[in-house]
Order: sequence, then structure tokens, then C-alpha cells
Amino acid sequence: MEELVEDYGVQPFTNNAAAVKAADVVVLSVKPQRLEKVLAGIAGEIKPDALVLSIVAGAPIKMIAGLLNHCIVVRSMPNTPAMIEQRITVWTAAGEVSEQQRELAAEILRAF
Repeated sequence: MEELVEDYGVQPFTNNAAAVKAADVVVLSVKPQRLEKVLAGIAGEIKPDALVLSIVAGAPIKMIAGLLNHCIVVRSMPNTPAMIEQRITVWTAAGEVSEQQRELAAEILRAF
């Protein structure tokens, strides 16, 4: 963690609930079988206007929003060749996601 702070100036956390409390964007990037446990641990902790960006396979927006009680959700699905820089990422957003948040999601996903 010290390297992350030194190299990137980020604030690392070892507790998911603490990590999301002040976040403007929460990225969900876990194995699908762990998602419900992770969502249960952060439900109620996300700022009302924060964007939740999921790259979890097989996790519909409705499920994520329901388990989090948070409706500002973007779901994405990058393809495997992204690892070799031959990629495409398909994404969709809940109706509650603002245009500014959609642009932010696109910018983040382009970084992959």
C-alpha cells in the first residue's frame, strides 16, 4: 500500500465500507460469486450521488441497484482480448445516471 501512496498519491483502504464513503465513483471489480457479499458490505455507505461502475460478469444493473439500494449504476463488460490491447467494452447505464456521469464512465472505461 505504501507504494500506491508514493507512486500514485492514492488513499488505499483495507475496508470496503470505509473506501466508498467519500468516493464519487465506486468501481465493482470482483468475481461474480463474491459480489453479493461485497455489495452487502457497502450497502448504505455509498454517497447518494456517487456513480457505481460495475465490470462484474453476469451482474445486471437491477440486481446491483437493488442490493445497494443505489440507482446510479453503470454496467460494463470488457472482452477478454482487452488484456492484449485488442478490445471492446460494451456498457449501459441506468436511467438515473446523469450525462456527466455517463461521460465519466466512458472516460474510465477507455483507460482500460
